[in-house]
Amino acid sequence: MLRIFILDYLVLTAALLDYSLIKEFSRREKTNTMVLLYCNMSETIEAFRHLSKNFSGSIHALEQGGTQFINNHHLYMATQHFRLSVIADLSCPASVDLLDICSENWYFNGSYRWLLVSADTKDLTFKLMKNQNLNIDSRVTLAMASFESEAEEAQYEIFEVYGTVKKRGGKTHVVNVGFWNSAVDHEWNCSTYSYRTRSNFGGIKLRSIVSVLGAPHKITMDNYLSLTEPAKNYVANRLGYRTVKLLGVLLNFRVVHILTTEWGFDVVGTNSTKGIIGQLQQNLVDLSSAPLAITSERMQSFDQTIDLVTRRIITIFRHPKNGGSRNIFLHPFQNMLWFGIILVLLFSSGFLLFSCFVKRQRSQGRCSHFLLLVFGFFCQQSYAGSTAISPSRMVLLTMLLFSLTVYQFYSCFIIGYLLVLPPKNIRTIEQLIESNLGFSIEDVPYNRDYFNRTKNPLARELYEKKVLNSDVGFINVSLGVDLIKRGKHAFHCDTSYVNTWIMESFSDYEQCELQEIETYPTRPLQIVIPKGSPLKEPFRVSIRLMMDTGLVQYYRRKFFMKRPPCSTDSFATVRVGFWDIASLFWLLVAGFTISIFVLAVEILEFRVRMHFWDKEFLKHYTGWHN
Repeated sequence: MLRIFILDYLVLTAALLDYSLIKEFSRREKTNTMVLLYCNMSETIEAFRHLSKNFSGSIHALEQGGTQFINNHHLYMATQHFRLSVIADLSCPASVDLLDICSENWYFNGSYRWLLVSADTKDLTFKLMKNQNLNIDSRVTLAMASFESEAEEAQYEIFEVYGTVKKRGGKTHVVNVGFWNSAVDHEWNCSTYSYRTRSNFGGIKLRSIVSVLGAPHKITMDNYLSLTEPAKNYVANRLGYRTVKLLGVLLNFRVVHILTTEWGFDVVGTNSTKGIIGQLQQNLVDLSSAPLAITSERMQSFDQTIDLVTRRIITIFRHPKNGGSRNIFLHPFQNMLWFGIILVLLFSSGFLLFSCFVKRQRSQGRCSHFLLLVFGFFCQQSYAGSTAISPSRMVLLTMLLFSLTVYQFYSCFIIGYLLVLPPKNIRTIEQLIESNLGFSIEDVPYNRDYFNRTKNPLARELYEKKVLNSDVGFINVSLGVDLIKRGKHAFHCDTSYVNTWIMESFSDYEQCELQEIETYPTRPLQIVIPKGSPLKEPFRVSIRLMMDTGLVQYYRRKFFMKRPPCSTDSFATVRVGFWDIASLFWLLVAGFTISIFVLAVEILEFRVRMHFWDKEFLKHYTGWHN
């Protein structure tokens, strides 16, 4: 809030100003730099002599009407890390121009502590102050000097002056807080800087901008923002609307809402008035009812208040049992082990064939069945034949033991994998990229802005591989949830309202299959205001009070739904679905198809052969002999 006190620069007239008053002022304001604005140079020598004894900070002296301050005021009034106090004498002829410059450049804000001394009448001084750009955060102390006789020291009546929001027609308040006389006891114990004193904006109208994202066309915007039912689309604007309404009740102001369809993420740091950010940058509105997150590139575009809610935008999907990257029936063994098993089977079959031919058992019908025999053993099928070759018996016995052991490992794994919830091993963006899951992004502006601006290499790779060339790269939330339910698809969305869809359309078992990956940084959302706005502190304190009473938490629970925890025991048996073993059916279909094809070839071959046989027969046919 704005005070007229000693800060980085001090202006005073020695004839009026009591140095003990300046000392008390600097002590109360805890300033470390003074800007002294004087009328003539002779006054500053005595001022420096007195002030340097009791003030440890730096003192800068500038002439009120001088070109040095007029041309370089932005340098002298730069607060940086200082607690700057400015002291000036309103009896100086150049004081009116001084106040005009300070009002035009917003120097009566909470970063400066002003001490103004005047010997004019109260009516003239108060009228002058009411023309200044004073807002709710102004820290201006006005010392009205009076002399009962020329021999006596001046007595000061102390006032604090502040406004509400000047550009919205706010009133200026002048409050008597005490008196000062260095020769006698003084009374300066009260202050208007407290929140309770300055928590009444007098019913002024503030301008707020709000996004229409998620609003249906059937009802008015006010009615939509007033809804408290669980959300199924973008909901942060409803939380912000409720918060601003509560602020209006606490601080006594009204709000005129300006609707926009755009956010203006692409105009950060420009002079554009496009969207919410453009309106805030150009100081055309007083606040945004659509909460925004603070990022490094937006820090210079607007000021923050208090975190209302932490938004979680995640990638969610039904975790496939096989991890989404490999056939379930190939899962039990690694690829090298599968190759080793195939080599053992082929070697065993070759050895049996070789033994058969060595023993001159060259009958094709007896030797050609060894390959089928070996693979039958591996699949635990019986064999009704016999062999008289001792090496063949040893190989068959060894193959039987080998197949039995491998089959036990394989079958135990398959049974456990199908009947018990498997571990969820897609937990990172890298694993999501490597999987065969589809990927979609909810089509809202802040998601597009993030993936266009992000420097995260993994997020860029995910976007380029799975979104750019996809027909369902950017979709709405209803289609995204439907794709999640079907399986083998991941959806990047806001959990605040997607949880409502999930609880309505997913079974308990399907909810237990859901897996989440953080692909978007978790960011708190805040009611934001233009840079340097005087509303920052009143809003921050008011929102904090609403949080202490639970009002914000109430609406947060209304709008930002949490998905209930999984109610199914992770070790409970589950149903085996068709798609879990669909590859077996495809194998069966492939076998039947190949069999039918081979049968058709054999029939065709038989008919062709019989055709040529008949022709050859008829060529040599001479008739039947009796």
